[in-house]
Amino acid sequence: MLPAAGQGALGIEIRADRADLITALAPLAHPETWRSVSAERAVSRAMGGSCSMPLAAFATLEQGAIHLKAAWGDPEGGATLLTAHGTAPAGDLTGAAALGEQVAAQLRAQGAR
Repeated sequence: MLPAAGQGALGIEIRADRADLITALAPLAHPETWRSVSAERAVSRAMGGSCSMPLAAFATLEQGAIHLKAAWGDPEGGATLLTAHGTAPAGDLTGAAALGEQVAAQLRAQGAR
């Protein structure tokens, strides 16, 4: 079972003018998790995700690559479950988001709306 995009990731929001907090909290930023969540959330954004959409996305990082799996269920309750996956170099947030968009495109190509 795949979780919803970004499940288990902690987000901390601070004011941009609080340099002291930015510095103090910087060690909490985990680059690998950030890239994984960026890929997962890109799937959700591209699909128009909401709390009620039957959409899942889960990314892992292994050997310098992001591996992303996604699934979409029929919101009308049909038995159809569409799945898609992709892999890309684990370079930066932009590349991670592009992978998420590619995986979402695969879901749409299969009929997800």
